[in-house]
Parts: sequence; structure tokens; C-alpha cells
Amino acid sequence: MRSSVVVQTPEEYESWLQENRIAQQQELKEAVALKPTDLSTSEFLAPYVQKIGVSSATLESIVH
Repeated sequence: MRSSVVVQTPEEYESWLQENRIAQQQELKEAVALKPTDLSTSEFLAPYVQKIGVSSATLESIVH
């Protein structure tokens, strides 16, 4: 078996705690979960496309 340990500075750990406290304080009824199988291929891939900066021009420039 293999395991790993992440060591952070006290400042990084405190920042992480603050970020999680905000998330824990939100009402559960405000939480939104998506079921990927309910999305079309375009809807599922849209966030990834935006993140990596792919455009239709990029796709057209690829030689098949």
C-alpha cells in the first residue's frame, strides 16, 4: 500500500480552513449537483473547453 502526506505552511492551512468554513456555512438547499449523464456532450464539455481555451477555429486547424 502507498500513501502520501501533504505538508502545508501554517498560513496555507489557515487559508484552507477559512475557505472550507465558508462552504460549510451555506444552506444545504442551496447546493447544486449535476448528474453528468443528464447533460448533452456539449453541456458536459463546455467548462473544460473554456478552461483550456479551445475554439471552433482551433478545432478547424487540426489536420484529421
